Amino acid sequence: MEIYTEIQTFKISKVQKETLQKLKSQKVNVSKFIRDAVKEKIEREKLVKKDNRRKYTIDDLINSMK
Repeated sequence: MEIYTEIQTFKISKVQKETLQKLKSQKVNVSKFIRDAVKEKIEREKLVKKDNRRKYTIDDLINSMK
């Protein structure tokens, strides 16, 4: 299990707060819900770019000179 050590505060609208309170009353872990939503958004929107550049080897250099 991950240990969360960082704290982030943010402002939400009244409607959003009421929605989160409803989730909490239905025994949903709101913190986990928010973390999962942020993770999903990052993956879906590809906000964190992955370095997909190919690493060339000596064999690639030799083959390019043929």
